[in-house]
This record gives sequence, structure tokens and C-alpha cells, in this order.
Amino acid sequence: SSGQEARVSRAVELMVAHVEILRRHHDRHEAELKETKKMLLQQQKNFCRSRTVTDSEGDR
Repeated sequence: SSGQEARVSRAVELMVAHVEILRRHHDRHEAELKETKKMLLQQQKNFCRSRTVTDSEGDR
């Protein structure tokens, strides 16, 4: 019936909208994760670099 088609159509629209929201959340979380990884790698490099400087100063 026409009413059932309208309900199914509305349900599909809602599901598509929900998937879009989930996709945006996923993309944002993925970007945040990449940024966090980048920051951690940079901190790790800085830490290793400072330890190398400290270690070499201890040899004097």
C-alpha cells in the first residue's frame, strides 16, 4: 500500500542519514587518531634526541 511505501521510504531516509552521521564520526575519529600518532612519534623523537644529548654530556 501507499502508506507502507511511505513508511519504508522514510525508514530508508533515516538509515541513510544515520550512516552519514556515523561516517562523519568515523572520519573525525580517524583524523584525531592520526594526529595523536603524529604527536606521539614527535614526542618520542624529541625524547630520544634529548636522551642522546644527555648521555653524550655524561661522557665528558
